[in-house]
Amino acid sequence: MRTGAFHDDPTLWRAELAFHPSSIQARLGLMEAAVEANDGAAARVRGREIVATTRFGDPRRLAALFGLGRLASDAGDGETARALFEQVRGEIVARGSVDSLDPTLHLAWVALANATRTDAGPAAAATLLDEGVRWFGRQPRLLQGLGVCRDQQGDAPGAEALYREALAKGDDTAELRYHLALALIHQGRPDEARRELELALTLAPSDVSSRRLLDELSH
Repeated sequence: MRTGAFHDDPTLWRAELAFHPSSIQARLGLMEAAVEANDGAAARVRGREIVATTRFGDPRRLAALFGLGRLASDAGDGETARALFEQVRGEIVARGSVDSLDPTLHLAWVALANATRTDAGPAAAATLLDEGVRWFGRQPRLLQGLGVCRDQQGDAPGAEALYREALAKGDDTAELRYHLALALIHQGRPDEARRELELALTLAPSDVSSRRLLDELSH
């Protein structure tokens, strides 16, 4: 009956919560709706409620922890974000399975690897990304992260292969094209790199990194 009277997602979830105050799914729905509405404060409240009322390793708890990590990252609080993503990782490893989990959670490994690459170098970051692949398979963002690590370790051909695999899986982004261009430059293939940067700017005309690199190649 509540679904039949649907008006919008937040209204539906509020009605569900009024009828069923302990509903974790309603709280998660309200958290997601708050994120979409750019209401970070409300999203954090709902996320913390979910974490406080769910058991270790619960799929909804992990979704809330990951969402809280993204909110912290968006707010520029890298330390808190990293701790939350590490908590997601730890609970999944202890859980021993990703069955019934949102595959988007692989982005926790991507975020942790990005931070680790800065702190401890590309080899340590690659170890994290390889772990992410073992859990979630060859997701494009994990492949892209591994490509960056390979390129920074001097293996530009290996990086190119990983980027092209990510592209073949449908992850065509300006960031990925930019990194592919870098790998091509490192192999002495500037003309191909220029084409990739032009594609990057087609996808994201305001991409400063791609524009700067393309200008450098043009002079």
